[in-house]
Amino acid sequence: ATQAAFPVPEGEDDRLAAVREYDVDALAAEETFGRLTALIASHFDIDVAFVGLVDEHDEQFVACEGANWRTLAREDSICTHTILSDEVMVIEDTREDPRFSANDRLVELGIRSYAGARITDEAGHSLGAVCCIDDEPRSYTRAEREDLRRFADEVEEQLSLRRRVGAGAD
Repeated sequence: ATQAAFPVPEGEDDRLAAVREYDVDALAAEETFGRLTALIASHFDIDVAFVGLVDEHDEQFVACEGANWRTLAREDSICTHTILSDEVMVIEDTREDPRFSANDRLVELGIRSYAGARITDEAGHSLGAVCCIDDEPRSYTRAEREDLRRFADEVEEQLSLRRRVGAGAD
């Protein structure tokens, strides 16, 4: 196997199978996720908030407030790292973090600071993340990190609900 240009979680095949159970285009049509990302952007006073699902090669945005992003190559995505941990991941300044300082794509997109909370399904598979992006360095207090975790919990609940409703429709 070739070495991926990004860290891969344990149980990646199961994780990818779980991600494939969601139809990103159908989810993107749901107003719920757009409302949530608008709320997140306003709450944290940031440039961009998004919900992204990480598949084999890309991160696909279910909703993105403040930018018109649809996908990002997984190797360029900070969320590739976020999905590895339960902790809210904060990068106060991408230019100061050796994992991201040479990432030209982040510079192009104006991503200077990042906070992300992992979203998982009921079985605990990492699906993606709920994220805060700003074009200048910034930190997040413990209370803000807890708020972001709550927003991610809400997204998890919405995704779970959509899957149950979808399963019932078959």
